[in-house]
Amino acid sequence: MDEFMDTALEAGGQLVEDYLAEQEADPEMAAALARARAKISSKVAQQSAGGLAALRLNAGLSQQQLAERIGAHQPSVARWERKPEQMTYSTIVLIAGALGVPEQAIFDAQRSRTVVVEAAATLVHHASA
Repeated sequence: MDEFMDTALEAGGQLVEDYLAEQEADPEMAAALARARAKISSKVAQQSAGGLAALRLNAGLSQQQLAERIGAHQPSVARWERKPEQMTYSTIVLIAGALGVPEQAIFDAQRSRTVVVEAAATLVHHASA
């Protein structure tokens, strides 16, 4: 961790993944987050011509949730969303199964790079609306 993060945590701050895990533990908030992810998936798809992030969001899943479903780690999902060409065929099969989409949808996602920065900010906004 960097010095700023250490200071923030010492001052009572919380890691984002810990905060989201707390929120997901509340069934109402988990449902709201799933609805928000689905809602913004179409915006992500429009901005990026699809992509793995749009497929994941459309399924109402966080990166962490997808990672857990396929036996991977969240940073791997983030990397595949940024650089889908790094996915192996076996990963594509696992992700397609976890998202309930045909493998071809994942191959198509490899052709586009997904921009999710705005989606993350929008997720929090829609979840609280």
